[in-house]
Amino acid sequence: MTHYEKYQAIYTVELGDLKLGTALNNLVESVKEKGNHQFVEIHQIIPSGTKEYTAILNIYDKK
Repeated sequence: MTHYEKYQAIYTVELGDLKLGTALNNLVESVKEKGNHQFVEIHQIIPSGTKEYTAILNIYDKK
């Protein structure tokens, strides 16, 4: 059985011309690739401006 270490990270997402779903997907993919993480999932999204959101991500790495 594979065990994972879980932690959370907070990011700011600026939409620009993107829709929220696209911007969040881009964020998750970017964090996963840059950090070489096993899994990255969205825990919570909080509006923090007109076109800005705070995203709390759950990040999983193999132990």
